[in-house]
Amino acid sequence: MCRWIMRSFLKTIFAAVLLAVAVAISGCGEQGPPPTPTPTPIDPEALVSRAAQALGEIDSFHFVLSHPEGGTPMLEALLIHDAEGDIVKPDRLAVEFGGVFGNIYITASFVSIGENNFMTNPFSGKWEVVPPEINPIAFFSPERGITNIIGSISKPVLLDSDESVWRVAGLLPPQALEAIFGNTISSDDERDWVSVELTLDAESYLLRSVKMEGQITEREPQGTVREITLSGFNEPPEIEPPL
Repeated sequence: MCRWIMRSFLKTIFAAVLLAVAVAISGCGEQGPPPTPTPTPIDPEALVSRAAQALGEIDSFHFVLSHPEGGTPMLEALLIHDAEGDIVKPDRLAVEFGGVFGNIYITASFVSIGENNFMTNPFSGKWEVVPPEINPIAFFSPERGITNIIGSISKPVLLDSDESVWRVAGLLPPQALEAIFGNTISSDDERDWVSVELTLDAESYLLRSVKMEGQITEREPQGTVREITLSGFNEPPEIEPPL
């Protein structure tokens, strides 16, 4: 009799355990997988604003300028094809560049420290003092250079992104670059504006590269393409007067 009672008791306990497991499994099935969080949309205007702020806060950077198509007119008869150098705020610039002067390809070096400008003679290679208004690489002046270009971008859109970079495209009116290039094309028609693509560091928002396609001045062809890469942030080199 006791054995029968014990077996009945164990069966009851076992049945209760099975019922509890079944209920738990059934409950898990009804809950389903946790909902996937909806990603927060990225505001490209905010990205551009952050990029301008980040670049404005650094003290120095290294740059490389190239022209897959065309060149950048500088001075009266100089067409820049490529340039590489360093900027140290507030007023130091050192750059080596190559381009066409008239019909002759030249290379030269340029150093600017405050209002003192020095450039190598393209033919003799010797350093010479040049007037303040003669700055063949004014495009990279800290006061009105790339930071201002970023700040003038209109209608930015996010192209794509990954874990390391953001890529943003937009438009830039040529007249926004008048302080840099002199007499630029002036147009309110967006079809005449410069197409811009920015690559921004996803963590620091610093500008890694910028590509500009379009005509800025009357002296250059319609399909001019400029590519600029930046690196060496806050790693200032020694820039001293060569003379």
